[in-house]
Amino acid sequence: MTDPELPDAGPRPVAASLDHVTRALGMPSAAVLEAVFSQWPDLVGPTAAANARPSSLRGGVLVVTVDDPAWGSELRYRAQDILASIAGSVGRGSPTRMEVRVRSRSTRGRGSSVVNFAHRNSAP
Repeated sequence: MTDPELPDAGPRPVAASLDHVTRALGMPSAAVLEAVFSQWPDLVGPTAAANARPSSLRGGVLVVTVDDPAWGSELRYRAQDILASIAGSVGRGSPTRMEVRVRSRSTRGRGSSVVNFAHRNSAP
């Protein structure tokens, strides 16, 4: 199966191939993924970035994992601002919801607490 945006013959930019793969998986463009994951400390601040990390971004949902419930509360409180900051930095294809998952050290891998936040774009 071929994609009209990706011709079969000749070399093509790696970014175009990555975008093709991410679209097929229901994910945003490679540029959006790169911006969110690499700019995370700039988007949330260095202290929050040291305690919370983006885990995945798919279908417009950014999943952020924290190891401490207090950081879960902090990220929940700041969810709208974080999503707005990402939208300002990334633009089209930015996440519209954020899930915060808190993993305690005593329950490694046994579960998480998930809270959803939706970003409402105030622009017309």
